[in-house]
Amino acid sequence: MGWSLQQINGGGGPTVPNEYVACPDAPAGGNQFVCTFGNQQHFTYNDGNSNLQDCWYDGNTGQWDLQQINNATGQPTVPNEYVACPDAPATDIGGPFVCTFGNQQHFTYADVNGNLQDCWYDGKTGQWNLQQINGGTVTTVPGEYVAVAAAPATDQAAPFVCTFGNQQHFTYPDGNGNLQDCWYDGDTGQWNLQQINNATGQPTVPGEYVACPDAPVAARYGGTPFVCTFGNQQHFTYIDGNGNLQDCWWG
Repeated sequence: MGWSLQQINGGGGPTVPNEYVACPDAPAGGNQFVCTFGNQQHFTYNDGNSNLQDCWYDGNTGQWDLQQINNATGQPTVPNEYVACPDAPATDIGGPFVCTFGNQQHFTYADVNGNLQDCWYDGKTGQWNLQQINGGTVTTVPGEYVAVAAAPATDQAAPFVCTFGNQQHFTYPDGNGNLQDCWYDGDTGQWNLQQINNATGQPTVPGEYVACPDAPVAARYGGTPFVCTFGNQQHFTYIDGNGNLQDCWWG
Protein backbone atom coordinates (compact mmCIF):
# COMPACT_ATOMS: atom_id res chain seq x y z
CA MET A 1 0.00 0.00 0.00
CA GLY A 2 1.20 3.50 -0.75
CA TRP A 3 0.14 7.02 -1.58
CA SER A 4 -1.23 7.98 -5.00
CA LEU A 5 -2.40 11.16 -6.70
CA GLN A 6 -5.26 11.69 -9.12
CA GLN A 7 -7.18 14.66 -10.46
CA ILE A 8 -10.93 14.09 -10.48
CA ASN A 9 -12.21 16.61 -13.07
CA GLY A 10 -10.61 17.80 -16.28
CA GLY A 11 -11.13 21.51 -15.79
CA GLY A 12 -8.45 23.21 -17.88
CA GLY A 13 -6.23 20.15 -18.03
CA PRO A 14 -4.09 18.43 -15.40
CA THR A 15 -2.55 20.75 -12.83
CA VAL A 16 0.35 18.36 -12.37
CA PRO A 17 1.98 17.33 -15.67
CA ASN A 18 1.12 13.73 -16.61
CA GLU A 19 -1.24 13.40 -13.64
CA TYR A 20 -4.08 10.88 -14.05
CA VAL A 21 -7.44 12.61 -14.68
CA ALA A 22 -10.46 10.51 -13.71
CA CYS A 23 -13.15 12.45 -15.65
CA PRO A 24 -11.46 14.53 -18.38
CA ASP A 25 -14.77 16.03 -19.57
CA ALA A 26 -15.82 17.30 -16.14
CA PRO A 27 -15.59 21.11 -16.00
CA ALA A 28 -13.90 23.30 -13.42
CA GLY A 29 -15.69 24.12 -10.16
CA GLY A 30 -15.52 24.09 -6.39
CA ASN A 31 -17.39 23.50 -3.12
CA GLN A 32 -17.02 19.74 -3.30
CA PHE A 33 -18.56 16.87 -1.33
CA VAL A 34 -17.45 13.22 -1.42
CA CYS A 35 -19.70 10.30 -0.48
CA THR A 36 -19.88 6.54 -0.91
CA PHE A 37 -22.97 4.67 -2.11
CA GLY A 38 -22.63 0.91 -2.06
CA ASN A 39 -19.54 0.11 -4.13
CA GLN A 40 -19.47 3.58 -5.69
CA GLN A 41 -17.55 6.72 -4.73
CA HIS A 42 -19.03 10.07 -5.72
CA PHE A 43 -17.16 13.38 -6.04
CA THR A 44 -19.79 16.14 -6.36
CA TYR A 45 -19.20 19.87 -6.85
CA ASN A 46 -20.69 23.12 -8.18
CA ASP A 47 -19.61 24.18 -11.65
CA GLY A 48 -19.67 27.69 -13.11
CA ASN A 49 -23.20 27.26 -14.48
CA SER A 50 -24.79 26.58 -11.06
CA ASN A 51 -25.02 22.89 -11.87
CA LEU A 52 -23.87 20.01 -9.68
CA GLN A 53 -21.34 17.79 -11.42
CA ASP A 54 -20.88 14.27 -10.09
CA CYS A 55 -17.75 12.31 -11.02
CA TRP A 56 -18.28 8.82 -9.71
CA TYR A 57 -16.29 5.61 -9.66
CA ASP A 58 -18.04 2.27 -10.03
CA GLY A 59 -16.15 -0.32 -8.01
CA ASN A 60 -17.98 -3.14 -9.76
CA THR A 61 -16.79 -2.16 -13.25
CA GLY A 62 -13.66 -0.18 -12.40
CA GLN A 63 -14.99 2.68 -14.53
CA TRP A 64 -15.36 6.42 -13.94
CA ASP A 65 -18.60 8.13 -14.97
CA LEU A 66 -19.86 11.72 -15.15
CA GLN A 67 -23.38 12.93 -14.52
CA GLN A 68 -25.01 16.28 -13.90
CA ILE A 69 -27.47 16.28 -11.02
CA ASN A 70 -29.61 19.38 -11.68
CA ASN A 71 -30.37 21.49 -14.74
CA ALA A 72 -29.83 25.21 -14.15
CA THR A 73 -29.89 26.49 -17.73
CA GLY A 74 -31.91 23.87 -19.60
CA GLN A 75 -28.77 22.44 -21.17
CA PRO A 76 -26.05 20.33 -19.54
CA THR A 77 -22.74 22.06 -18.96
CA VAL A 78 -20.99 19.24 -20.82
CA PRO A 79 -22.68 18.56 -24.18
CA ASN A 80 -24.71 15.32 -24.17
CA GLU A 81 -24.01 14.76 -20.47
CA TYR A 82 -26.60 12.70 -18.58
CA VAL A 83 -28.80 14.89 -16.35
CA ALA A 84 -30.26 13.04 -13.37
CA CYS A 85 -33.05 15.50 -12.42
CA PRO A 86 -33.87 17.72 -15.42
CA ASP A 87 -36.41 19.80 -13.42
CA ALA A 88 -34.03 20.59 -10.55
CA PRO A 89 -33.16 24.32 -10.51
CA ALA A 90 -29.88 26.22 -10.18
CA THR A 91 -27.77 26.01 -7.04
CA ASP A 92 -27.09 28.99 -4.80
CA ILE A 93 -24.02 29.31 -2.55
CA GLY A 94 -25.19 26.57 -0.19
CA GLY A 95 -24.27 23.00 -0.87
CA PRO A 96 -24.07 20.35 -1.99
CA PHE A 97 -24.48 17.74 0.70
CA VAL A 98 -24.54 14.12 -0.44
CA CYS A 99 -25.57 11.24 1.81
CA THR A 100 -27.15 7.81 1.83
CA PHE A 101 -30.36 6.74 3.55
CA GLY A 102 -30.97 3.03 3.30
CA ASN A 103 -30.84 2.20 -0.40
CA GLN A 104 -31.21 5.84 -1.43
CA GLN A 105 -28.61 8.46 -2.36
CA HIS A 106 -29.50 12.12 -1.75
CA PHE A 107 -27.90 15.17 -3.39
CA THR A 108 -29.14 18.21 -1.43
CA TYR A 109 -28.42 21.89 -2.06
CA ALA A 110 -29.83 25.38 -1.51
CA ASP A 111 -31.41 27.13 -4.48
CA VAL A 112 -31.72 30.87 -5.16
CA ASN A 113 -35.07 31.06 -3.31
CA GLY A 114 -33.63 29.76 -0.05
CA ASN A 115 -35.21 26.36 -0.57
CA LEU A 116 -33.46 23.03 -0.13
CA GLN A 117 -33.65 20.93 -3.28
CA ASP A 118 -33.10 17.20 -2.87
CA CYS A 119 -32.33 15.09 -5.95
CA TRP A 120 -32.40 11.51 -4.78
CA TYR A 121 -31.80 8.16 -6.39
CA ASP A 122 -33.86 5.16 -5.33
CA GLY A 123 -31.67 2.09 -5.48
CA LYS A 124 -34.72 -0.20 -5.32
CA THR A 125 -36.42 1.21 -8.41
CA GLY A 126 -33.43 2.70 -10.22
CA GLN A 127 -35.32 6.00 -10.50
CA TRP A 128 -34.34 9.61 -9.78
CA ASN A 129 -36.72 11.85 -7.83
CA LEU A 130 -36.90 15.53 -6.88
CA GLN A 131 -38.32 17.00 -3.71
CA GLN A 132 -38.16 20.37 -1.95
CA ILE A 133 -37.43 19.96 1.75
CA ASN A 134 -38.61 23.27 3.20
CA GLY A 135 -41.49 25.51 2.19
CA GLY A 136 -39.59 28.79 2.23
CA THR A 137 -41.70 31.49 0.58
CA VAL A 138 -42.39 29.81 -2.76
CA THR A 139 -42.18 26.42 -4.41
CA THR A 140 -39.25 26.82 -6.79
CA VAL A 141 -40.38 24.14 -9.26
CA PRO A 142 -44.13 24.34 -9.97
CA GLY A 143 -45.92 21.24 -8.74
CA GLU A 144 -42.86 19.94 -6.90
CA TYR A 145 -43.43 17.88 -3.75
CA VAL A 146 -42.62 19.88 -0.60
CA ALA A 147 -41.69 17.72 2.37
CA VAL A 148 -42.20 20.27 5.19
CA ALA A 149 -44.25 23.20 3.95
CA ALA A 150 -44.01 25.16 7.23
CA ALA A 151 -40.20 25.15 7.31
CA PRO A 152 -38.78 28.64 6.53
CA ALA A 153 -36.13 29.66 4.03
CA THR A 154 -32.42 29.07 4.54
CA ASP A 155 -30.03 31.86 5.48
CA GLN A 156 -27.54 31.58 2.60
CA ALA A 157 -25.93 28.50 4.09
CA ALA A 158 -25.53 24.91 3.07
CA PRO A 159 -27.66 22.21 4.65
CA PHE A 160 -26.32 19.32 6.67
CA VAL A 161 -27.99 15.95 6.16
CA CYS A 162 -27.60 13.10 8.64
CA THR A 163 -29.21 9.75 9.33
CA PHE A 164 -30.10 8.68 12.86
CA GLY A 165 -31.42 5.16 13.05
CA ASN A 166 -34.31 5.05 10.60
CA GLN A 167 -34.58 8.85 10.47
CA GLN A 168 -33.14 11.31 7.96
CA HIS A 169 -32.47 14.87 9.15
CA PHE A 170 -32.07 17.95 6.92
CA THR A 171 -30.74 20.76 9.14
CA TYR A 172 -30.02 24.39 8.20
CA PRO A 173 -29.91 27.93 9.70
CA ASP A 174 -32.82 30.27 9.05
CA GLY A 175 -32.85 34.08 8.94
CA ASN A 176 -33.45 34.39 12.69
CA GLY A 177 -30.31 32.54 13.75
CA ASN A 178 -32.23 29.38 14.53
CA LEU A 179 -31.45 25.88 13.29
CA GLN A 180 -34.37 24.27 11.52
CA ASP A 181 -34.49 20.48 11.31
CA CYS A 182 -36.78 18.84 8.76
CA TRP A 183 -36.68 15.14 9.49
CA TYR A 184 -38.23 12.06 7.97
CA ASP A 185 -39.29 9.17 10.19
CA GLY A 186 -38.81 5.94 8.28
CA ASP A 187 -40.88 4.00 10.80
CA THR A 188 -44.01 6.10 10.28
CA GLY A 189 -43.35 7.49 6.79
CA GLN A 190 -43.97 11.00 8.15
CA TRP A 191 -42.06 14.30 7.86
CA ASN A 192 -41.56 16.45 10.98
CA LEU A 193 -40.19 19.89 11.83
CA GLN A 194 -38.31 20.99 14.93
CA GLN A 195 -36.20 24.00 15.89
CA ILE A 196 -32.94 23.11 17.63
CA ASN A 197 -31.96 26.35 19.41
CA ASN A 198 -33.87 29.45 20.53
CA ALA A 199 -32.29 32.67 19.27
CA THR A 200 -35.08 35.15 19.96
CA GLY A 201 -37.13 33.49 22.71
CA GLN A 202 -39.78 32.53 20.18
CA PRO A 203 -39.68 29.84 17.50
CA THR A 204 -39.44 31.06 13.92
CA VAL A 205 -42.51 29.01 13.05
CA PRO A 206 -45.35 29.69 15.52
CA GLY A 207 -46.05 26.67 17.70
CA GLU A 208 -42.95 24.82 16.48
CA TYR A 209 -41.24 22.47 18.95
CA VAL A 210 -37.93 23.86 20.29
CA ALA A 211 -35.46 21.16 21.29
CA CYS A 212 -33.07 23.26 23.44
CA PRO A 213 -34.79 26.46 24.62
CA ASP A 214 -31.62 27.77 26.33
CA ALA A 215 -29.40 27.37 23.25
CA PRO A 216 -28.33 30.81 21.94
CA VAL A 217 -28.42 32.37 18.49
CA ALA A 218 -26.31 30.86 15.72
CA ALA A 219 -23.73 33.22 14.28
CA ARG A 220 -24.85 34.84 11.05
CA TYR A 221 -22.76 33.40 8.24
CA GLY A 222 -21.18 31.17 10.89
CA GLY A 223 -21.18 28.25 8.53
CA THR A 224 -23.19 25.10 8.20
CA PRO A 225 -24.20 23.29 11.38
CA PHE A 226 -22.71 19.85 11.87
CA VAL A 227 -25.00 16.97 12.78
CA CYS A 228 -23.72 13.54 13.78
CA THR A 229 -24.54 10.45 15.76
CA PHE A 230 -22.63 9.01 18.71
CA GLY A 231 -23.98 5.68 19.82
CA ASN A 232 -27.61 6.37 20.67
CA GLN A 233 -27.09 10.14 20.75
CA GLN A 234 -27.63 12.73 18.05
CA HIS A 235 -25.60 15.97 18.17
CA PHE A 236 -26.43 19.30 16.50
CA THR A 237 -23.34 21.52 16.78
CA TYR A 238 -23.02 25.14 15.64
CA ILE A 239 -21.08 28.37 16.22
CA ASP A 240 -22.80 31.04 18.32
CA GLY A 241 -22.38 34.82 18.20
CA ASN A 242 -19.43 34.69 20.62
CA GLY A 243 -17.51 32.21 18.53
CA ASN A 244 -18.31 29.35 20.90
CA LEU A 245 -19.42 25.89 19.80
CA GLN A 246 -22.86 25.01 21.10
CA ASP A 247 -23.91 21.38 21.06
CA CYS A 248 -27.57 20.45 21.35
CA TRP A 249 -27.78 16.71 21.71
CA TRP A 250 -30.50 14.15 22.17
CA GLY A 251 -30.05 10.75 23.78
